[in-house]
Amino acid sequence: MTRRILILAMSYPPQAVGTGTYAHRLACGLAASGCSVRVVAPAALGDAAFDEASGCSVARCALPAAVPLRYLKARRLLLEQIQDFDPDCVWATNGMGTRVAGLLRVWRDTPLITSMRGSDVTVRLGGTSLVARLEAALQRRAYADSVAIAAVSHFVRARAAAQGVDADTVFVHPPAWDARALDGYRYDQAAFGGRFPDLAGKRIVLTVARLVRQKRVDRALRASGRLLKEFPDMVHVVVGDGPERNELERMAGELGWGDRVLFTGAVPPMSPELFDLYSAASAFVLPSVGEGMGNVFIEAGAFALPCLGVADGGVSECIEDGRTGLLARPDDVEDLSAKLRYLLKDAARARQMGEAARDRMGREFSVDRLVRGALETIERVVDHE
Repeated sequence: MTRRILILAMSYPPQAVGTGTYAHRLACGLAASGCSVRVVAPAALGDAAFDEASGCSVARCALPAAVPLRYLKARRLLLEQIQDFDPDCVWATNGMGTRVAGLLRVWRDTPLITSMRGSDVTVRLGGTSLVARLEAALQRRAYADSVAIAAVSHFVRARAAAQGVDADTVFVHPPAWDARALDGYRYDQAAFGGRFPDLAGKRIVLTVARLVRQKRVDRALRASGRLLKEFPDMVHVVVGDGPERNELERMAGELGWGDRVLFTGAVPPMSPELFDLYSAASAFVLPSVGEGMGNVFIEAGAFALPCLGVADGGVSECIEDGRTGLLARPDDVEDLSAKLRYLLKDAARARQMGEAARDRMGREFSVDRLVRGALETIERVVDHE
């Protein structure tokens, strides 16, 4: 019997958001497994070409800028799609999608699966402002109506249980790396050097992140800045954009980095340009705190990069300390710098960690594993209904 799955993805490619990548891989994987899948997603620049290339059925809607109106319009679109598509179940793949689902009272007839990311639990459920309390109430209502809840990590599952969510409904469903994204890709070192002449022959420390306070990119720059004299061939490349970029660029100048920090700005996700930066790097560092999982560590590990993060949130579920990378103490620049020095000084050990990371990502964070977990849950909840 063909299962009909409606996926509510309030972030979705071509938007460069981790929850969107998760929703896309879930949708395409379920469709490839024989399910009839329809995705409900916001309109985005370039979405028509993306949807045509991906082959997934997507119902797009332009959402207004005002947050309350966004919720109301998304609610109406979801209700219309439920009535038109008549799904066996609905899966809301991020926090906003879960809150939109919380606005509907149709879940006695249609099984609902929701997803928990890091900030959904660490920030939203404990919010104190009026808006945060309203959003938390919608989330809790959707969780209560859910026949299953997909948590991005064991850390998120435990935090949700501590805040009153029924842990028996929560299963761990981490994001995935799709190795097929590398089909046809080949790293050309000479071409890379032509595009980035200042990086030719350099030892690259790479950071990929949205430039916001949570990511602690300032700590990464301070940590690597302590190693300038010891590693004269080192360059720190920061990929991403965000409200902290200007301050980070100013800080890098004050630290005396000069031309040894490169801010590339945003680079399209899953693109040859981003793949080249992973391929050229010697180590990946991101001391982000409060992460539910940290998709970027999975991506960097898939390119055999030893990863340096901090022992906070769900990051330790991506990085096996001492085996696939290293974990520093949160917000401890000295410890972060010492562990980065270790990766740069012992290149052979760093390569071993990188190879172990690539092996683990392919084994434990594959699309096949993501889809298997999703199908098992869908079959269980639909059959139960």
